[in-house]
Amino acid sequence: VHRTTNTATGAEVDLIRHAAVGPWSPTRGLALRLLGQRRDPFAIEVAAQTFSTDTIGRERAASYRYLRDLEAAVTLPLAREWILADDDRSGVAATLMAMHSESEDVPSIRAAFNRAWERDWMYEICSLVEALGRHPDHGPFPELRMVFTDVAYSYPRRRAARSMAAVDPDFSTAFAVECLWDCEAETRLVGVDASHLDDRITRARIEVLAADQAGDQAVRSAAATRLTDPS
Repeated sequence: VHRTTNTATGAEVDLIRHAAVGPWSPTRGLALRLLGQRRDPFAIEVAAQTFSTDTIGRERAASYRYLRDLEAAVTLPLAREWILADDDRSGVAATLMAMHSESEDVPSIRAAFNRAWERDWMYEICSLVEALGRHPDHGPFPELRMVFTDVAYSYPRRRAARSMAAVDPDFSTAFAVECLWDCEAETRLVGVDASHLDDRITRARIEVLAADQAGDQAVRSAAATRLTDPS
């Protein structure tokens, strides 16, 4: 894989490209992987067709990884085109927005979030929450607060906490303490990093997390660091 990615001959690249746009097979999956590692957009139209036809299984997974591997200059225009599509492309677009979105994309991200929220598309919501977290200059976002307070599913909630910590000036005083009791270690970690220690209950909880030998090691270490270096 390393040699094919970095030192393939022109003839070898042609073979890889041909395999990447052929009928689905494990060989095509490998070819997409190699093209992705080469940042080669040759198979992008075939990958797009995979999502527009709501294909599932290994073909979809290989195409998804391929698009994620490509340069933002190639995939961000696709994300902008697909973000409100009525097929699987919208979910892929949400992922690409979480990776590469720019300031001008915030209105589209929020529109996509509203649609996903109405339809309870949790996986898409997760990506759009991460996308909003890229844009502190446009925050705070009520959408992130909605996810944090109203969604019981921990997967989007922990992403909302991380994004709010980045874009919401009120997070440290209004929401971070709640994170310290969350079931997800990643959410507790956000709370440890963002909470103010001048509150007695907050400090006591962080002391518990720092001493919890059965708890997550990253949370325990972060809590101990906060207690010794509150800044």
